[in-house]
Amino acid sequence: MGKLKFVYGRVYLRKPPGARLIIGKNCSFLSKFDSNLHGLNRPCMISCLNRNSEIIIGEYCGFSSVVIASESLISIGNRVMIGANCTITDTDSHSLDFRQRNPEYYGLKTREFKEDVRSKPIFIGDDVFIGMNTIILKSVIIGSGAVIGAGSVVTCNVPPNTIYAGNPAAFIKKTGFS
Repeated sequence: MGKLKFVYGRVYLRKPPGARLIIGKNCSFLSKFDSNLHGLNRPCMISCLNRNSEIIIGEYCGFSSVVIASESLISIGNRVMIGANCTITDTDSHSLDFRQRNPEYYGLKTREFKEDVRSKPIFIGDDVFIGMNTIILKSVIIGSGAVIGAGSVVTCNVPPNTIYAGNPAAFIKKTGFS
């Protein structure tokens, strides 16, 4: 782990044996309610969910009350800013089949089915800005220099140097930088 630039409040890290958690140098974590003028509603939580998961964070990144949860791979580039109360997760976390979420109730034995929880990597390029209260879901690639508007739900790839916003996030315009 690189030398952190600034940590305000408690940051929760979860890394089971075998998992990889890499945080580059000069990253900042704001994790206390009054450490961000937009108000934070939880501490930063960075979680590798199993022994095969990876979280790789580049250098000079900033996080405010972020939750990052990886079952496979989440890769975040250099100089990425992630606004207050964002969530980034590469997994569904639960089955979409209601019977698999409550197998005992439906009289199923867990070996009668193959659980259908899906996980696919997330890649976030360099110099990306992600606005507060955004959710980034599995299988997304966000290109370098992209901006994600506040409150967005990102379920599709975002090309470099573009602005996406909304639920679901959609193209707004090019940033004008390249």
